[in-house]
Amino acid sequence: MTLEEIKTTVLYIQGLQALWKEDYNAEKIGDYTFSIVCRDYNTTDELWEVINELQFMGEGEEWEKTKEEVETLIQEKLGISICEPISILSYTTNLFIKQLTNDFSTDSLVLSFIEQIKELITYQEYTLALENLLKSLLEKCIFIPRDTLAILDNIEDTQIQRLQQALWGV
Repeated sequence: MTLEEIKTTVLYIQGLQALWKEDYNAEKIGDYTFSIVCRDYNTTDELWEVINELQFMGEGEEWEKTKEEVETLIQEKLGISICEPISILSYTTNLFIKQLTNDFSTDSLVLSFIEQIKELITYQEYTLALENLLKSLLEKCIFIPRDTLAILDNIEDTQIQRLQQALWGV
């Protein structure tokens, strides 16, 4: 998955989450989804499937989906819970760790750092897990590929952003 595809997915889900807070409205969801298509973002196949199913749902009775159907679709295709704000943090954290694991599959030190934070992730302590992981990587001056580190650009936490900026300079 490319950085642009990750950003598009996060942007799209954040927009849907904002609409969810206003209260579910099929027409708004359809309009928002159509506007994403018009912007011609890079998307994953899974996100494209979600967009295709939701794009016209505000146009007439036969296209409308219930709130529960939309939630289920997004959960099945993207693994993101639309109702939970933490789901974006979970999504980006897991992508970052997966990519980091791939990048450093032969580096036992990095893999041990990742292993140490997995319990925190189990308990949904994503911010603390990322903070611990980034501090460990920074202390050992481990160079992280820019595309991998940029996955975390979507996380709005000042401590994570400071650590990330420090890692950009390593």
